[in-house]
Amino acid sequence: MINEKLKLYREGIEQGGTQDQIIEYVLTHLAGVGDMTADELAAACDVSKSTLINFIHELGFDGITSFRQACREEADEEEEVYSIDGSLFNRNLSLAQNIDRMTAKKVENIEFCSSRLGQDQMRRVANDVIRSKRVYIFAQGGTRPLAHLVSTMMKNYGKEVVITDANLEQDYNPGKDDLFIFLSIIGQSFKVHPELMDKIERYITNKWLITCNQDIDFQGHRWVIPVKEREFSEFVIRHALDLLFAFIETQE
Repeated sequence: MINEKLKLYREGIEQGGTQDQIIEYVLTHLAGVGDMTADELAAACDVSKSTLINFIHELGFDGITSFRQACREEADEEEEVYSIDGSLFNRNLSLAQNIDRMTAKKVENIEFCSSRLGQDQMRRVANDVIRSKRVYIFAQGGTRPLAHLVSTMMKNYGKEVVITDANLEQDYNPGKDDLFIFLSIIGQSFKVHPELMDKIERYITNKWLITCNQDIDFQGHRWVIPVKEREFSEFVIRHALDLLFAFIETQE
């Protein structure tokens, strides 16, 4: 974790020095740093470019690209982590009572999701998965474990799967017979890095966005997963994906 690495490094240096300036700026502008060039970051930290690059190397990164990537992923993870409402786990209740309350909340959200799931859209996603030659999967931060889940299930059906890098920096070339799935729990990835949309629009292939946020302006198909309470968004998307793959299995 870049935050922990920076804070640990800071313990062994002089406060107020050039390295401390860099650390202070990065810690307070983590999301923005992921999109800055070396020149821009050096200027923002009020240090020379060579000082910045030397510092990045001392942290163990091979250059500005890998450092930016670490900052982006950390920022995305912070955006995608949801704190559970205190009313769900109450310190004044016993563990057994809290378990019952949390379970009831999960059941409520599953039932809410299942009754409003959008079966036509799920069928369309399933049909596109079945027809696709190769499947590309994009996800950032805390959503990437879902990408690996989808990848595993796809491979069970004999699909060739590519999990992209977290910012679409590599040169991906999906064909007309391929499928590109974008996973974003509540759309924070696109809010933090709006330039991603420009990259996504350039892909001329069948594209699906799977999310709980119906307000994302996406150039492609969308399967919006309904959720009753936002903190259960990741949970209900996992439930929807389980249903999707169970349905695909019946179509094979």
